Amino acid sequence: MGQNPTLSDAERKKIISTLAPSSSSPILSNLLQVLASNGRLPIFPSIITDFATLMSAHRGELVVTVTSAEPLGSSEMKRLEKALKGSQLAQGKELKIVNKVNEGILGGLQIDFGDKTIDLSASSRVTKFGAALAGKHML
Repeated sequence: MGQNPTLSDAERKKIISTLAPSSSSPILSNLLQVLASNGRLPIFPSIITDFATLMSAHRGELVVTVTSAEPLGSSEMKRLEKALKGSQLAQGKELKIVNKVNEGILGGLQIDFGDKTIDLSASSRVTKFGAALAGKHML
């Protein structure tokens, strides 16, 4: 949509008015207009994600993304939060834990926080085991 040079300005404005109705922030409308006029509207979701990351850092929050094969229960989330609060990276920060589900990891967890990743998933263990069997000794 944002990269289609055949769209007229009127058509772009119509699309943007659906994305950001007149009751929304003029700053949001302005941002969408600039992105649309420069053919960059498809990157809007990543802009929002990056902005949320910056705001979390500004507020002293640490966003932790926990990926599991199935949704985690509340007791599992509490235990995980307790364990993560004890880490050096979380000292003095408020944890904001997000649980994502990816059946492809088969089991276990992948934990992303800051610039660190802890991969305790079954799929990564299978991959390492397969590589070791193939003679690439990654264990």
